[in-house]
Amino acid sequence: MVLGMKCIIFDCDGVLVDSEVIYKTSELLFLKNVGLEYDPKDFMKRFMGRSESHFFEMIDSDHRTKHGRPLPPDFYDNLKAFEREQFKTTLKAVTGIENLLRQTSHIPRAVASSSSVEMLDLKLGKTGLQKIFEGRIFSAEMVTRGKPFPDLFLYTAEKLDVSPQDCMVIEDSSNGILAARAAGMTAIGFCGGGHCLEGHDQTLSDAGAHYICQTSADLEVLINQMVTPEPDARLSLA
Repeated sequence: MVLGMKCIIFDCDGVLVDSEVIYKTSELLFLKNVGLEYDPKDFMKRFMGRSESHFFEMIDSDHRTKHGRPLPPDFYDNLKAFEREQFKTTLKAVTGIENLLRQTSHIPRAVASSSSVEMLDLKLGKTGLQKIFEGRIFSAEMVTRGKPFPDLFLYTAEKLDVSPQDCMVIEDSSNGILAARAAGMTAIGFCGGGHCLEGHDQTLSDAGAHYICQTSADLEVLINQMVTPEPDARLSLA
């Protein structure tokens, strides 16, 4: 076990807020309506964790390849407007995450997300988590390259004045795990979001996660062992 961690960096979507299930459902629906259908597992593995701009570039490329033309000009705005309304009315924090944040409040933490600053404000504000991370919320808009590149995590560590090797990253996507590993940080794969299908833990392991946590309770145990370890502590995570 990697011990002596000094900082926790949380992804937002699917780790703090249960937004990935909203994203996935909305995106698959809108894409089907323009003639693009994806297997849900493949869709999540390929796109989840990427920045909004990179996601739109990739699906536009898919549409050009299949249909010989770009996506409809109003596709992006309509999809984003639909998702915003869903967030405003149905978004909740991931089960157990508020208790975890209370129980680990003594540990420095930050958010590093592929979401835009605007969307982070909306999602963290709606779930009441924004005040917990005030001044330590970082978006892919702040760096040149988003996940799976390490830029955002390295930028976050620099702003917090913490060495990358002293940071643990909580991620629910393959792209996020790849970014954490590339940054030289300890990567924790989290499967507690409502979007996580059977086999999601294996997907995160295959991406290089050092540890897998199925629930927020499991994650709390692991965090406390890694940050304030006890000599006789044992991992018993499913």
